[in-house]
Amino acid sequence: MTAFADLDAVQEAIWENDDRPFGSARAAGAERILAGAEELGKPEGVIKALLHLVECYEYSAEAGRVLVPFARALKLWD
Repeated sequence: MTAFADLDAVQEAIWENDDRPFGSARAAGAERILAGAEELGKPEGVIKALLHLVECYEYSAEAGRVLVPFARALKLWD
């Protein structure tokens, strides 16, 4: 995934990923969005992407992985 041009592009990618059903494909999309948001380098985008990843993990078979992105989001917010 290439870096996003701005925060709006991160939000649009999240909305597009929200159209997918919950499961591993949606979680993989959220991980790609997070990677792109990290390349953008703006904490707001990274936090949005992390919280989206938390939601994707929460409603998938990977619910046990939810704590790591949630803790990262809290640390950025602190």
